[in-house]
Amino acid sequence: SALCTNKIMPIPFLILIILILIYLVFIVGPAVAGFFAIFKKPDVREPETMNYRGNYREPYEKRIRDDSAYLHSLAKKRIWLTSQKDGTRLCADCYEKGSDKTAVLIHGYSTSPYLNLSAQAIWFLDMGWNVLLVFQRAHGVSEGSRSTLGLLEQYDLMEWIRYLDRAENIKSVLLYGTSMGATTIGFASDKIQSKKVKALVLDAGYTSPYKQMEYEDKKRRLPYFLLMPICGLLGKIILKLDIKASPEDSLKNTALPCFFLHGTADITVPLAFGEQNYTACAAEKEKFYVEGANHLMSFLTKEEEVKSRLLSFINKYIA
Repeated sequence: SALCTNKIMPIPFLILIILILIYLVFIVGPAVAGFFAIFKKPDVREPETMNYRGNYREPYEKRIRDDSAYLHSLAKKRIWLTSQKDGTRLCADCYEKGSDKTAVLIHGYSTSPYLNLSAQAIWFLDMGWNVLLVFQRAHGVSEGSRSTLGLLEQYDLMEWIRYLDRAENIKSVLLYGTSMGATTIGFASDKIQSKKVKALVLDAGYTSPYKQMEYEDKKRRLPYFLLMPICGLLGKIILKLDIKASPEDSLKNTALPCFFLHGTADITVPLAFGEQNYTACAAEKEKFYVEGANHLMSFLTKEEEVKSRLLSFINKYIA
């Protein structure tokens, strides 16, 4: 009987194995799956093909589709650059108006620049500006195996700034980003040395990839306090990046004037994140929080007031 007893696994050891298996199946597994679901080549939503039904964009469907169709009808030049960071081929559509002023428009995660920024692009074109509509890495026609939520995209932005620096006819550049595009600009804000870049507009930017992912986990009532440390570790191992890095640290050291735009009803990137970025910014700054606007809907929700405030801000720094 003693021999039989020795062959039975001790209860504490059995419990430990069960706990480890539970941790691997219910914590590590979902964390890994969630990490790769975010840091991948996203499925890009286009104005012409996305389903607006039940989406917060639904009231603006016709406007978004019409603006995108109008932009596509205009003459444009497709420009390709290569990232010095990792060799990724990057693309943008350039709409020329013969101006010495250019607005660089940078879209958000898993969206097209034509979905996020057609109305803004038309506004700048109507004012006589050139417009550069950027496709972020791993989005649309730009190459890249994965999005990094602004961490590598900030260096892609620097490539576009260098491109405009080489254009002798361009004297003034405005950077305008939405969601991940705003965070991309925030990350780059303390690295921009070009004298041509005069001001930045950040619409609904988040504070860090880590915090944005944590927020999504909280919305889904997932155990973020268990999942996110694993995601942070995967970021360092797989991406060789710190997903806890925040544009706040860059904004603390920027000298470029910043305009922060955000909707008070944003359920994708909470207003608190925008306020944190605004508070961190050390440069001259303004903010406008649009009452009742959902994610990236501020411009269309109170269009005339947003345009008025933006134009007042822009005219301070770009003649």
